[in-house]
Amino acid sequence: MESVGFKFNEYDPCVANRIVTGKQHTVRFHVDDILSSHVDTNVNDEFLKWLNDKYGGMKKVSARRGNINKYLGMIIDFSTKGR
Repeated sequence: MESVGFKFNEYDPCVANRIVTGKQHTVRFHVDDILSSHVDTNVNDEFLKWLNDKYGGMKKVSARRGNINKYLGMIIDFSTKGR
Protein backbone atom coordinates (compact mmCIF):
# COMPACT_ATOMS: atom_id res chain seq x y z
CA MET A 1 0.00 0.00 0.00
CA GLU A 2 2.93 2.31 0.62
CA SER A 3 3.84 1.95 -3.06
CA VAL A 4 0.64 3.80 -3.99
CA GLY A 5 1.11 6.57 -1.42
CA PHE A 6 -0.46 5.28 1.78
CA LYS A 7 1.12 5.98 5.15
CA PHE A 8 0.27 3.63 7.97
CA ASN A 9 -1.00 5.11 11.22
CA GLU A 10 1.72 4.81 13.87
CA TYR A 11 -0.86 4.15 16.60
CA ASP A 12 -3.02 1.68 14.67
CA PRO A 13 -1.22 -0.28 11.93
CA CYS A 14 -4.59 -1.43 10.58
CA VAL A 15 -5.31 2.10 9.33
CA ALA A 16 -3.60 3.82 6.41
CA ASN A 17 -4.16 7.23 4.83
CA ARG A 18 -3.13 9.12 1.74
CA ILE A 19 -4.20 12.35 0.11
CA VAL A 20 -5.89 12.09 -3.30
CA THR A 21 -7.21 15.16 -5.12
CA GLY A 22 -6.69 17.19 -1.95
CA LYS A 23 -8.86 14.93 0.24
CA GLN A 24 -8.00 12.13 2.64
CA HIS A 25 -8.41 8.54 1.51
CA THR A 26 -8.60 6.24 4.52
CA VAL A 27 -8.37 2.46 4.51
CA ARG A 28 -9.07 0.34 7.57
CA PHE A 29 -8.54 -3.39 7.45
CA HIS A 30 -8.73 -6.55 9.51
CA VAL A 31 -7.54 -9.82 7.96
CA ASP A 32 -9.50 -9.84 4.67
CA ASP A 33 -12.07 -7.12 5.43
CA ILE A 34 -11.29 -3.64 4.13
CA LEU A 35 -13.17 -0.38 4.53
CA SER A 36 -12.09 2.27 2.03
CA SER A 37 -13.50 5.79 2.21
CA HIS A 38 -13.00 8.93 0.14
CA VAL A 39 -15.44 11.68 -0.82
CA ASP A 40 -14.82 10.92 -4.52
CA THR A 41 -16.23 7.50 -5.40
CA ASN A 42 -13.78 7.27 -8.32
CA VAL A 43 -10.92 7.08 -5.80
CA ASN A 44 -12.58 4.04 -4.19
CA ASP A 45 -13.12 2.54 -7.68
CA GLU A 46 -9.42 2.96 -8.52
CA PHE A 47 -8.41 1.45 -5.17
CA LEU A 48 -10.65 -1.57 -5.85
CA LYS A 49 -9.04 -1.96 -9.27
CA TRP A 50 -5.57 -1.77 -7.67
CA LEU A 51 -6.58 -4.43 -5.11
CA ASN A 52 -7.79 -6.74 -7.87
CA ASP A 53 -4.67 -6.19 -9.97
CA LYS A 54 -2.46 -6.91 -6.96
CA TYR A 55 -4.41 -9.60 -5.07
CA GLY A 56 -7.30 -10.77 -7.25
CA GLY A 57 -5.47 -13.67 -8.87
CA MET A 58 -6.92 -16.29 -6.54
CA LYS A 59 -10.34 -14.70 -6.05
CA LYS A 60 -11.80 -11.43 -7.26
CA VAL A 61 -11.88 -8.68 -4.63
CA SER A 62 -15.50 -7.60 -4.25
CA ALA A 63 -17.02 -4.40 -2.92
CA ARG A 64 -20.25 -3.33 -1.29
CA ARG A 65 -21.30 0.27 -1.62
CA GLY A 66 -23.90 2.51 -0.11
CA ASN A 67 -24.61 4.86 2.76
CA ILE A 68 -25.11 2.08 5.31
CA ASN A 69 -22.66 -0.82 5.57
CA LYS A 70 -21.76 -3.56 8.01
CA TYR A 71 -18.08 -3.83 8.84
CA LEU A 72 -16.64 -6.12 11.51
CA GLY A 73 -19.96 -6.33 13.33
CA MET A 74 -20.55 -2.57 13.24
CA ILE A 75 -23.12 -0.70 11.23
CA ILE A 76 -21.52 2.33 9.61
CA ASP A 77 -24.05 4.93 8.57
CA PHE A 78 -23.05 7.73 6.20
CA SER A 79 -26.65 8.67 5.34
CA THR A 80 -26.63 11.93 7.32
CA LYS A 81 -24.46 14.56 5.63
CA GLY A 82 -21.66 15.86 7.87
CA ARG A 83 -22.09 13.15 10.47
